[in-house]
Formats: sequence, structure tokens, C-alpha cells
Amino acid sequence: MKTIKSYLTGLKSLHIDLGLSTEPFGNHCLQGIIRGINRFHGEPNNKERLPTTRGLLIRILSLLDANDPVMRTSMTPSALHTPDFWGQEK
Repeated sequence: MKTIKSYLTGLKSLHIDLGLSTEPFGNHCLQGIIRGINRFHGEPNNKERLPTTRGLLIRILSLLDANDPVMRTSMTPSALHTPDFWGQEK
């Protein structure tokens, strides 16, 4: 279902960029089809994730090489606080 929603979002964005109508994307029939697909397939079975604990962060930090220039720039405190870094969806 996530793929369908991503496709429709991209298509709607293209319509906006080209100055075309976005009315079809708010169509009740389309929304009903999406709800039906969700009901039929159910919610995806997400993997259980362990909590990010202080101990885990200390262990990760101990494995980082502070002399590596890539590590120095990508492992800044602000980068570590982003959902993208941890592989979590927004």
C-alpha cells in the first residue's frame, strides 16, 4: 500500500508542477479503493525494534573512528538525532 500512496503522491506533484488539475486525487472513488486495499491487506507487519538506550549509543560511539573524515562529518550530534539516520520512517 505504501508504494501505491507514494506513486499517487508523485503523480499529484507532477500535476501541480505542470499546472494540471489535482481534483482526481481527492475523488471519493479513489479514496474508497485505497481504503478497500488497506482493509484487504491489513497493516504491514513491522519488525519489532529495540529501544535506543544510553548503553547502545555508548557502544556505537565506541566503534566509531574519530580520525575518519567521513565519520567526523556524518556522525555529528545533529545527524544522530534524525529519523533518517536511524532508518525510521517519519
